[in-house]
Amino acid sequence: MPVDGFNQIMVVVDRLSKDKHIIPFHTSMTAVDLARLFIREVWKLHGLPDSVVSDRGPTFVSEFWRSVCDILQISLLLSTAYQPETDGQTEIANKELNTFIRQYIDAAPKNWVKLLPMAQFAMRNVVNSSTGISPFFANHGYHPRMSFGPPRVLPRNASEHRQLRHKDASDFAHKMEDILKLLHTNLITARDSQESFANTSRRAAPAYRVGDMVLLSTKNIDSSKPIPKLDAKFIGPFPIERIINSHAYKLRLPYELQSIHPVFHTNHLKPSAGIPLPGQQNKPTPPLFVDTSGHELWSIDEILDAKRVKGVFKYLVRWRGYDPDDQTWEPLVHIVNAVASIKDFEQRFPRKLKPTKAEITKARESQEKEAEKLE
Repeated sequence: MPVDGFNQIMVVVDRLSKDKHIIPFHTSMTAVDLARLFIREVWKLHGLPDSVVSDRGPTFVSEFWRSVCDILQISLLLSTAYQPETDGQTEIANKELNTFIRQYIDAAPKNWVKLLPMAQFAMRNVVNSSTGISPFFANHGYHPRMSFGPPRVLPRNASEHRQLRHKDASDFAHKMEDILKLLHTNLITARDSQESFANTSRRAAPAYRVGDMVLLSTKNIDSSKPIPKLDAKFIGPFPIERIINSHAYKLRLPYELQSIHPVFHTNHLKPSAGIPLPGQQNKPTPPLFVDTSGHELWSIDEILDAKRVKGVFKYLVRWRGYDPDDQTWEPLVHIVNAVASIKDFEQRFPRKLKPTKAEITKARESQEKEAEKLE
């Protein structure tokens, strides 16, 4: 559906009010373009958010966008749940938008960008089932006027030019009214369809409580550290920190996983082993997980020291679940993506040796090249 230089739609959802911004986008846009769109379409209206949850598209994981968010003190969380019922409010908005506006895009493929403002207006003025009010009312405290009055009557001696302009204005207003009515109807239908599908497709899920320990599926957790394949497909256990709903739970994740959005659908969780019987000792869950390419990765407990040997920067790493004797010196390239663990080490030991910017850049480039080989 390319038109006016756009071929995609970016949807921004406020997690509190459920407000939505529908922004025309193009796959060729860079992270710089994304930052400008963010300023023009979101920041000027709402100020800076505390956090942003996004998918793992290349624009959202780029170094520029991550650095901008870091400077603006915005916590960037990358979603791995892939379930609309968790905290994936944007996924729900995307599906609703795709359903209720498809009819008009198909009917007027060269006009869909111009219809987006009315589509956004319609979406913002439908009562949200979880809040009980519309996003517009949640933000402004009142409902917008949406009525259309009868056309103004021109005097009989009006000039032909004035009559033509009057007819154009009347046609424009009537078309706008018809579009809003259709979009509103389609939106209600789309929302009901999504709710019906979600309810009929759900299976009975395990009922976890706050504090319960669960294992997390690694199916959608990406990493670029290449280590030989093994069979582990779950990591953890991690404690349940908060119950979102009967099918979604927030986990308390370790440092190295804090870049991941911590809310997961029950499809990605399973109960951890229970309390051992008398005389029985359960070994801790292997401190490793397998990424989407099938490569095994160990989980960092903490970084203890740093040094540079023959021009190679290394960290002394203690691995989660292993004895202190099993700690190893790892080159920067192996753990450069463990940003939270490295930051924690530097905060605890501010006088310890740190890698240069050139070393960090080189390590990340090596990781990216290695990841490209695996794809």
